[in-house]
Amino acid sequence: MRKVGFLLKDTYAHWRADDVPQLAAALAYYTSVSVAPLIVFASMAAGLVWGSTEVARSQLFEQVGALFGKEVATFARLVVSGAETPSISTIAGIISLGTLIWGSTNVFAQLQNALNRVWNVQTEQRGLARIVRERFLAFVLVLAMSVLLLLSLLFSTAVSAAYTSVASTFAWLPFSWQLASFTVTALVLTPLFAIVFKVLPEADVAWGDVWVGATVTAVLFTAGETLISFYLGRTATAYGATGSVLAFLLWMYYSAQIFFIGAEFTQAYANRFGSGLASAASGADPAPES
Repeated sequence: MRKVGFLLKDTYAHWRADDVPQLAAALAYYTSVSVAPLIVFASMAAGLVWGSTEVARSQLFEQVGALFGKEVATFARLVVSGAETPSISTIAGIISLGTLIWGSTNVFAQLQNALNRVWNVQTEQRGLARIVRERFLAFVLVLAMSVLLLLSLLFSTAVSAAYTSVASTFAWLPFSWQLASFTVTALVLTPLFAIVFKVLPEADVAWGDVWVGATVTAVLFTAGETLISFYLGRTATAYGATGSVLAFLLWMYYSAQIFFIGAEFTQAYANRFGSGLASAASGADPAPES
């Protein structure tokens, strides 16, 4: 218990020092302007599996709502409603596709900057080659997220079908279904957070430390999503037509705080009990324990 106390104390100290509320506000803004291109591109990638971009987009909305809450799904539908899938058969279409890819990676570029701050990484001046490399990395994460959403959709569909087939027989299943839904969401988010913690920050973090932090973050995030959705369900409806936008921004702000708390926990765990952290760019020695 004493070790846990030290770990929580370190996490809180880093949370204050890094001004996590400001990082969360910035991430909420960048996410709001990246949602449309992110969903459009993800649905294009998913359409290769489903055979139809529109069907894939509908399925993605459903899974986004299941993983991140109905506020996010509602906002995503709103901002994507007028977006068109670009064609690569013309020069204009190719330019549109390039713009789409760039826009979909904005949130990951901001997330990388924030995680570098959490990981205490001192980055060098960014040249054109480095910017392109970072955007390519963000693009790969977009693809990885699309794959994870598809896998989670297939898994959730299978679990839902199994539940429907036996629900009438066992009266205790509603509670079990809630537990299964919580577990499925946490299991899907854990590898997503692990990839983000391992790949995005320019620091050398051991996989063992990453998986511990990602698991804790996924559990906190899943539990927090339920509480945030309950809160927003009682407040956002008072704002009428702008309610979905406000609900999304509030959801993203509070969810980003939970995510960054998980990142701070991972950093604190790595420094105190794990292999420490080293700058991937500079090759510096791991940070000493505090």
